[in-house]
Amino acid sequence: MKAKRNPASIWSGDFAYAIGLIASDGSLSHDGRHIAFTSKDLELAENFRRALKISNNISRYARGKETEKKYFRVQFGDVNLYRYLNSIGLYAAKSKTICSVDVPHDFFWDFFRGLFDGDGNINAVCHRESSRMQIKIRIYSASRPFLSWLKSRVGLFPVIKGGYVQTCGKIFSLSFGKFDSLVILQLMYSSEKSLYLKRKFDYSLQFMGEWRNWYTRAP
Repeated sequence: MKAKRNPASIWSGDFAYAIGLIASDGSLSHDGRHIAFTSKDLELAENFRRALKISNNISRYARGKETEKKYFRVQFGDVNLYRYLNSIGLYAAKSKTICSVDVPHDFFWDFFRGLFDGDGNINAVCHRESSRMQIKIRIYSASRPFLSWLKSRVGLFPVIKGGYVQTCGKIFSLSFGKFDSLVILQLMYSSEKSLYLKRKFDYSLQFMGEWRNWYTRAP
């Protein structure tokens, strides 16, 4: 990929998914060349390689002062890609400084799925009084401005009604209520050819059947 190519010729569903993974669990080195992705899930490291069409080795990795190598890591060097990532809002030491990512509208949900697989979850609990299932999708980040931007981008899709950012310990979370979460699941998994983390997809399937009834009751 060349940095000066038309972005329209670079972007695809897989590429957007990889950008979401980088924005969540990826990192850019300070040398202006190397890009890495680290995860406890071997499948995510494999998805990352597939999405970017690279064949670099997946190594075992220990974070911080840990000695146990319980993470999987892919690292590769690509100056042109590194510069392109800078141009869309991703930089070295991005965790607390990331504010937005310039993602084409057509590939936004692939990007969101990458974020969800990297730093998101579904929380499902039974309401104490009504006994109805309450579902929330959450995305976590150390950067509140990034989550505020993400909320505004999700809001460009009229069917999504809400979302709120709150403090979650030393980081922040963007949460969506039941109706929005059910719609988001449908949008994230709209293509059978998409890359995704299987355990999160399998868990999501039990809720996705509710979407049609909720959609018809939407205000």
